[in-house]
Amino acid sequence: MRLRRLLAPAWVGVWLLAPLALAQSPGSNTQGRARETAPVARQKPQVKPVPTATPQQPLPVEAASKPSGGQRGVRDPSTFEQLAPDPAELVEVLAHIPDALVELRYATRDNFVGEVMYPADSRCLLRRDALLRLVKVADALRAEQLRLKLWDCYRPLAVQWKLWERFPKPGYVADPRRGGNHNRGAAIDLTLVDAAGDELEMPTPYDSFQKAAHQGYAGGTARSRQNRDRLRRAMEAAGFRINRSEWWHFDAPGALKLPVRDEPLVAGEAQP
Repeated sequence: MRLRRLLAPAWVGVWLLAPLALAQSPGSNTQGRARETAPVARQKPQVKPVPTATPQQPLPVEAASKPSGGQRGVRDPSTFEQLAPDPAELVEVLAHIPDALVELRYATRDNFVGEVMYPADSRCLLRRDALLRLVKVADALRAEQLRLKLWDCYRPLAVQWKLWERFPKPGYVADPRRGGNHNRGAAIDLTLVDAAGDELEMPTPYDSFQKAAHQGYAGGTARSRQNRDRLRRAMEAAGFRINRSEWWHFDAPGALKLPVRDEPLVAGEAQP
C-alpha cells in the first residue's frame, strides 16, 4: 500500500508527458496532417486580352463586327430597277420637250465659221440633269404661249478642236485643251419663238461677236431687250448661269466640274 503511494506521482508524470513526446517524435505525422489541412493560396485566373485592330494586325474574324444589311458598296440586285436614272447620261432634248424647235447651226453653213461641223442628222443632246432644268423652262414659257428654239447643245470635243483652229479666241470659243461646257453636255444656245414658231426679236443674231450681244447691253430696241431679259429670267429661275458676252448661251450649275466628252451626235455612230 505504501508502495502504491510512492509510485502514483511517477505515473501521473508519465501520463502528462506522453503527448509531448509523441508530438516531438520523428515518426509522428502530426505535421503532415497540419500541412494537409493548411489553407492553399488561390491563384489569380489568367485573363486573355481583348483583341484590338492595328495597322499591322487586323482584328481576328471572331472579334470583327459583322456588317448589317449587306456589304457596303455592293448593290442588292433586286433594287436595280428602282435606281434613279444616271444624271450624266446624254439624253435627246426632243424626247422630253417635243414642242421645241431644233435648228443646229453647226449642222449647216449658217454659223460664224461658215462650215458644216455636225452631221446632218445630229441630235440635240444634254446631260439628263441639265435637261431636267430645261424642261422646267419650257413648261414655264409654254404658259406664256412661248417655245424654245435650240441652236446648239452637246458638242463633241473633236468639233471643238476644229472651231479652235479657225477662231482661237478665248471668251468666244473654248480652248479644247480644257474643254467648254458644250463639250460637257451642260450648256445650251437657244432663243424664244412664239406659238407659230417665229423667233422673237433679240438684240443680235446668233453667234454675234458684237457688244450688242452682251447681257448688259442697253442699246437696240426696247422689245429686243425685253425678250432677252424674259429668256434670261426663265433660265435663271431653273438654275442656269448666264454668259455675259452671249445672250443666247446658258450653263448648268457646276458645269466646269463635269468631265469633257467626245461622243457621237448621231445614234449608232462611232466615236468622232
